[in-house]
Amino acid sequence: MLITRETDYALRILRALQDGKLRTIQEISEREATPRPFAYRIIKKLEHMGWITISRGAEGGCRLAANLKNVNLYELLEGIGADKDVSECLRDGYCCSRKAVCTDPCGIHPALSELQAIIDEELKSRTIWSMIQ
Repeated sequence: MLITRETDYALRILRALQDGKLRTIQEISEREATPRPFAYRIIKKLEHMGWITISRGAEGGCRLAANLKNVNLYELLEGIGADKDVSECLRDGYCCSRKAVCTDPCGIHPALSELQAIIDEELKSRTIWSMIQ
């Protein structure tokens, strides 16, 4: 599945931070109805991607660091480690069991590759800003 709960929560977290204000994880979790431990894990990934900054301490919290008009859904999925493939057979190193028993070419793989290219382009065309507005 492309849009998992983790992706949904990441979008919610980015929406909560879109105004550039410093917010605590608790504020974000309450505002966007995301479980706090899950939100924390996603926030760490978003920080690693450079999309948010985290300030520690009593006056700490999270703040948006990326321009959401310049980043897209494809980049978000990649950054949080989401599975974007429509089929397992499209993954590098996949060993197809059909190859061992069939000599005729597979028409399914090229069709799935074409579909994957269309989906990837659509994901790249959707900015995070357009998704949360």
